[in-house]
Amino acid sequence: MSTKTQTQQTIIIDNGSDSIKAGLGGKDKPDLMVPTIVRKETNTEKNEYYIGEKHETMNKLLDSIYPIERGTITHWEEMEMIWSYILDNLNQNNSLCNIFFSENVCESKASRERKCQIMFETFSVPSIGLGFQPILSLYSVNRTCGVVLDLGHSLSSACFVQNANIDPNSIQYINLGGKDITDYLFQLINKKYNGNYFLQKCDWDIVEELKKEICFVESNYTNTRNQNNDKKAINSNNQNIKIKLSNNKEIEISNGRTKAIEILFNPNLVSLEDEPSISYLIKNSFNNCEFLNKDKILNSIFITGGSSKFSGLVDRLDYELKHILNQNNIKTFSPKDSTISSWMGANKFITDNSPQNSWYTLEYYNENGLYDIHKKFYQKFYRM
Repeated sequence: MSTKTQTQQTIIIDNGSDSIKAGLGGKDKPDLMVPTIVRKETNTEKNEYYIGEKHETMNKLLDSIYPIERGTITHWEEMEMIWSYILDNLNQNNSLCNIFFSENVCESKASRERKCQIMFETFSVPSIGLGFQPILSLYSVNRTCGVVLDLGHSLSSACFVQNANIDPNSIQYINLGGKDITDYLFQLINKKYNGNYFLQKCDWDIVEELKKEICFVESNYTNTRNQNNDKKAINSNNQNIKIKLSNNKEIEISNGRTKAIEILFNPNLVSLEDEPSISYLIKNSFNNCEFLNKDKILNSIFITGGSSKFSGLVDRLDYELKHILNQNNIKTFSPKDSTISSWMGANKFITDNSPQNSWYTLEYYNENGLYDIHKKFYQKFYRM
């Protein structure tokens, strides 16, 4: 394949259900963090839409479309709109910029093919590179071995990585993430006020920000505590703050929030009786892993993703894993830049790897299509 990629700029795109991190390779952080949402006006003759950021006139009836659901691209037209917005705002000549995508471990072959096809045929990029988010996250902290627990917006996954290769047998995931935490917090607050306030859909965004500010993981939480008393759960601290809703009404809410985030450790709280907690997600990954030294890899468990920053999460997970795995060498970490670690790792990866081994070129695509794109990247990142 062509080696022209050595002299071309690279745009790194880390697709997420909540936001897309994008920017030029070689920088310290992404240039853009775009919410993965397209809002379209309804009941109007104009076909207007807004990418990412909320529009000022939120009192209008807007259809909100989330192109990525549970880690899967489900609305391709809107996804293409966001990619176009990103490329326009980076102000680069697409025909001179390679695109490097980070992918979650649940990416389907059909999705990968369509994504690459759009980049080649719609945006005319010269080359495409692909990397799996767990490996890239480890790259960001100069590691090639470890267990990666990615707590995303609507999908959480775990897998074992050794020498920059994933054991596919170790991949475990649940349809649970930050969005579900927000939904549950929304539900708890709504119960407290008997449903009199949270009647507008745009209040969800307020609760989303509230979650980031006040939720934390309680280290000594028990399964029986507060399960039958939602009002106590939402009033577990005497320090109160006021929140203004979209209709300009205010509610008062206490600062200690543990039950919302607790769904990661007890999915039963949101009626997911058959789903494992994030602790058992790692245990299941461990049990299915075929790496001979998987016990040693447990001393490098990395938590990444948008839901990785809650206070107390690392300590709680570390404690539970030592108990359920009966291992004393377990060490759990959350990198400083855990919400952008995949992007940062991709940045390091494209710097350290030669282009001919890392890119799928437009020239090759025009001659051969996408028939071997899976083989190329699966062999590079999976232990087959």
